[in-house]
Amino acid sequence: MKSEKLYEDWKRHRSQVEVGDDFNEKVMGNVYAYEKKQQGSLFSIQRLVEAVSAHRWVQAAMIFIGAVVGFVRLAVMLHVLLYT
Repeated sequence: MKSEKLYEDWKRHRSQVEVGDDFNEKVMGNVYAYEKKQQGSLFSIQRLVEAVSAHRWVQAAMIFIGAVVGFVRLAVMLHVLLYT
């Protein structure tokens, strides 16, 4: 029961905090600037993740490319270890 009283006191104290008149404009301005910045970038990890997630053939191509790169790396390492 003591924790409920503390919580109620905290809520009462919290509700007395004054917010500036232009608070809403500042927040929405920052949100707009953030969204504009995200749209403006040419390369974004989010776009890459969405493209890979949306298309099965892109996922298959990435797996195939990874397998080819892994095989080439393995072949080069074996060549270096065995012939030098």
